[in-house]
Amino acid sequence: MKYHLLLSENCSQGTFNKFNLEGVHFPAEISLPSFPYSLHSNIVLLAEFDEPISGEIRVIFETFDENNQSVLKIGGRNLISETQLNVSLIAPISFEILSVGTLVAQIFIDKYRFEQRWLIKLGDGPFHARTDRPMTGGVLGLNSTALDIKSFLARATTSLTVIDPFLTDIAFQNIFTDVGANIEIKILTGLRQLTDYRNSISAIETKFSNISIRASSTFHDRFVILNGNEVFAFGYSLKDISLPRISYFTKLFDLEEHEAVIDAFDNDWPLATTLW
Repeated sequence: MKYHLLLSENCSQGTFNKFNLEGVHFPAEISLPSFPYSLHSNIVLLAEFDEPISGEIRVIFETFDENNQSVLKIGGRNLISETQLNVSLIAPISFEILSVGTLVAQIFIDKYRFEQRWLIKLGDGPFHARTDRPMTGGVLGLNSTALDIKSFLARATTSLTVIDPFLTDIAFQNIFTDVGANIEIKILTGLRQLTDYRNSISAIETKFSNISIRASSTFHDRFVILNGNEVFAFGYSLKDISLPRISYFTKLFDLEEHEAVIDAFDNDWPLATTLW
């Protein structure tokens, strides 16, 4: 049996039986600025069992003071309606933490018991926890800082594929400045961009040693594939990211959509016009 028991500020159900975790995540300690403190968070359980299970789920939250005396205990019950091997659970918690001590979460499913402890201490508040927010999408044009396209593309560690019929050679050289020189880059642009890219061959090859650029009329929308496993869709061309026009970009979480874009690219790439 394998499992993870987490404490996350904001959590929602995602695709493929996954969760989207945002905001503050408390790994082993909860640093709070004062007491009493109203804690609003979520206990998240991801469990993979060796045998099918079903039945009642019991969740217990309990706080202990410095002397290991129980201060507050709350709980709840739920049912697993179908026999299953994998269980994913979000349990919201909201109660007053009165002093330094320990928060204990216990979850009982069938004959199994899961437990996680967090040390509660006085400090600077949730700033001591991780505050990374996953890149999932956003509205462009309302806020010039909604997406730093150079940093976004620089997240590529092995490969970077850009499908953009209107990505010009000048825009390419401007926004790819932070991409690693050895990253495998594939650009699928529009047929109208052929001449300009050919005129810029020397400048581009000086910066990137592993790049292929081709042109096609197959795609209408724009897509970025990071490291072969993250697919993002864009409403308008990457060359227009900094303009004040409203658009949207989003990460594809649906498995069929994800594979459809990658398969379409893989099928079109060999047929596209090769620039070099």
